[in-house]
Amino acid sequence: MVKRLKQIGFFIVAFVLAAALAVGQNNHSNGNGRSAVIKVNMVVSPWAETHLADKLMAELSRNGNGEIIRAEALTGSMPPFPTDLYNTDSLAIWGNESGRRYLVIVDIESAGLQKQKTFNIPLIVSKYEHVGVVTGELRIVDVTRRRVVLAEQFTFEKEAKRIVQAAPDDDINDADLHISAPEKIRFFSELETDLAKDLANKIRGATSLR
Repeated sequence: MVKRLKQIGFFIVAFVLAAALAVGQNNHSNGNGRSAVIKVNMVVSPWAETHLADKLMAELSRNGNGEIIRAEALTGSMPPFPTDLYNTDSLAIWGNESGRRYLVIVDIESAGLQKQKTFNIPLIVSKYEHVGVVTGELRIVDVTRRRVVLAEQFTFEKEAKRIVQAAPDDDINDADLHISAPEKIRFFSELETDLAKDLANKIRGATSLR
């Protein structure tokens, strides 16, 4: 009986050691569980050069507990990035080649300004708001498990300028309602900063990048 218990104990210890070794190997090949590759697909802005990818990297690296790298930094040693963002297997294979735990994709579909009338008293006063609107999708693949842990369509809005037009003609093309080019550049930089913070919080909530 004692001999039998010793044999059972030996097998349990061996199993635990094997599992620990497998986890260690997995962590070695995919960072330490707190590592990710970031891929940002951004539409071309007519007003300013985009820096969303850099701002997102800065937000995710702020706590210093994870290893974050942009996909573009791996192009010399990696196969081309998958073109089908909905093919989880190809994304996981590519991510595994990178040696990181997560593959984070931010696919921006549109970014622009919208002018909205939010208040109106006919022939007396109108109020317009310029709102920056960004739409896209956030997709996160857990490379080690070959599964999507987050796939979320998003619409992010930020107020750019609010103008009260005290004029009876209610002219939407009034020059006073326009935003100057320098104002647009400054505004879209602020919008990207806020969007990066929002995306970083969603990414931390779905992964171990905390």
